[in-house]
Amino acid sequence: MVAKTVMVYSRQVIMIGHLILKMQSMLMLTEANGMFSVEMDYQRTKAVLGSDVVQSAVGTARQREQAIEEQRYAVRRKHDRGAR
Repeated sequence: MVAKTVMVYSRQVIMIGHLILKMQSMLMLTEANGMFSVEMDYQRTKAVLGSDVVQSAVGTARQREQAIEEQRYAVRRKHDRGAR
Protein backbone atom coordinates (compact mmCIF):
# COMPACT_ATOMS: atom_id res chain seq x y z
CA MET A 1 0.00 0.00 0.00
CA VAL A 2 2.76 2.45 0.93
CA ALA A 3 4.82 1.51 -2.13
CA LYS A 4 1.83 2.15 -4.39
CA THR A 5 1.26 5.56 -2.78
CA VAL A 6 4.93 6.44 -3.27
CA MET A 7 4.74 5.40 -6.93
CA VAL A 8 1.61 7.49 -7.51
CA TYR A 9 3.21 10.47 -5.78
CA SER A 10 6.40 10.10 -7.83
CA ARG A 11 4.39 9.94 -11.04
CA GLN A 12 2.50 13.10 -10.07
CA VAL A 13 5.74 14.93 -9.29
CA ILE A 14 7.14 13.94 -12.69
CA MET A 15 3.95 15.09 -14.44
CA ILE A 16 4.10 18.43 -12.64
CA GLY A 17 7.73 18.80 -13.69
CA HIS A 18 6.80 18.16 -17.31
CA LEU A 19 3.98 20.71 -17.11
CA ILE A 20 6.34 23.31 -15.64
CA LEU A 21 8.85 22.71 -18.44
CA LYS A 22 6.09 23.00 -21.05
CA MET A 23 4.86 26.28 -19.55
CA GLN A 24 8.39 27.70 -19.46
CA SER A 25 8.97 26.82 -23.11
CA MET A 26 5.65 28.42 -24.07
CA LEU A 27 6.62 31.58 -22.19
CA MET A 28 9.96 31.69 -23.99
CA LEU A 29 8.20 31.34 -27.35
CA THR A 30 5.82 34.16 -26.45
CA GLU A 31 8.74 36.42 -25.51
CA ALA A 32 10.59 35.51 -28.71
CA ASN A 33 7.51 36.31 -30.79
CA GLY A 34 7.18 39.64 -29.01
CA MET A 35 10.80 40.51 -29.71
CA PHE A 36 10.38 39.49 -33.35
CA SER A 37 7.34 41.77 -33.59
CA VAL A 38 9.31 44.70 -32.16
CA GLU A 39 12.15 44.04 -34.61
CA MET A 40 9.72 43.94 -37.54
CA ASP A 41 8.14 47.23 -36.42
CA TYR A 42 11.63 48.76 -36.24
CA GLN A 43 12.45 47.55 -39.75
CA ARG A 44 9.14 48.88 -41.09
CA THR A 45 9.78 52.26 -39.48
CA LYS A 46 13.25 52.40 -41.01
CA ALA A 47 11.81 51.53 -44.42
CA VAL A 48 9.22 54.31 -44.23
CA LEU A 49 11.18 57.11 -42.54
CA GLY A 50 14.68 56.24 -43.61
CA SER A 51 17.55 54.78 -41.66
CA ASP A 52 19.15 58.13 -40.78
CA VAL A 53 15.95 59.54 -39.26
CA VAL A 54 15.34 56.42 -37.19
CA GLN A 55 18.96 56.27 -36.00
CA SER A 56 18.78 59.94 -35.01
CA ALA A 57 15.54 59.38 -33.09
CA VAL A 58 16.97 56.33 -31.31
CA GLY A 59 20.11 58.29 -30.42
CA THR A 60 18.04 61.15 -29.03
CA ALA A 61 15.94 58.74 -26.96
CA ARG A 62 19.07 57.06 -25.58
CA GLN A 63 20.56 60.43 -24.62
CA ARG A 64 17.34 61.40 -22.85
CA GLU A 65 17.26 58.08 -20.97
CA GLN A 66 20.90 58.52 -19.96
CA ALA A 67 20.23 62.07 -18.71
CA ILE A 68 17.28 60.85 -16.64
CA GLU A 69 19.38 58.05 -15.17
CA GLU A 70 22.19 60.50 -14.33
CA GLN A 71 19.66 62.74 -12.56
CA ARG A 72 18.38 59.78 -10.54
CA TYR A 73 21.94 58.80 -9.67
CA ALA A 74 22.74 62.36 -8.53
CA VAL A 75 19.65 62.38 -6.29
CA ARG A 76 20.63 59.01 -4.78
CA ARG A 77 24.18 60.23 -4.15
CA LYS A 78 22.84 63.39 -2.54
CA HIS A 79 20.61 61.35 -0.21
CA ASP A 80 23.39 58.87 0.56
CA ARG A 81 25.77 61.66 1.54
CA GLY A 82 23.10 63.27 3.69
CA ALA A 83 22.49 60.00 5.52
CA ARG A 84 26.12 59.70 6.59
